[in-house]
This record gives sequence, structure tokens and C-alpha cells, in this order.
Amino acid sequence: MTKTAQQVLLDALHLSQPERATVANSLLESLDPPPPDKEGDHEEWLGEIERRARAALAGKPGVPWGDARARILKRLDLE
Repeated sequence: MTKTAQQVLLDALHLSQPERATVANSLLESLDPPPPDKEGDHEEWLGEIERRARAALAGKPGVPWGDARARILKRLDLE
């Protein structure tokens, strides 16, 4: 990740949960659509994003970043 991207991430993490959800949604919407053969996966992912965003906006606690990062690194065998 570039230093600029790292700074954007750090700045975004200081936003409120609703603001972070809005930024995350906007970033995801800015990505190119998936190839046609992956459309089902795309719809499932959008549903999951919507579910998580609604939970965040409702104030429901999510997984702490440290725990999520550890899970990701374990899946990628980067620990």
C-alpha cells in the first residue's frame, strides 16, 4: 500500500461509524463491476456489505480490527 493510501486509511479510521460506512460504500461502488460469470458472487457480496453497513449504523459492534487482521493473515498464511 502506498503512503498516500495508508494516510487515507488512517484518516478514514478516525471517522464515525456512519461516516466510515458511507466512505466504504462509496469506494466499493467506484470499483469496476465483476465479470459476468461472477455476477452471483457480486450480488452475495453486495448483500453482505449492506448487512454489515446496517449493523454498523445501528451501533452493533463488529470484529475488532486486530482480530480481523489476524484472521486475514492466517488465511493468507502471512503470519
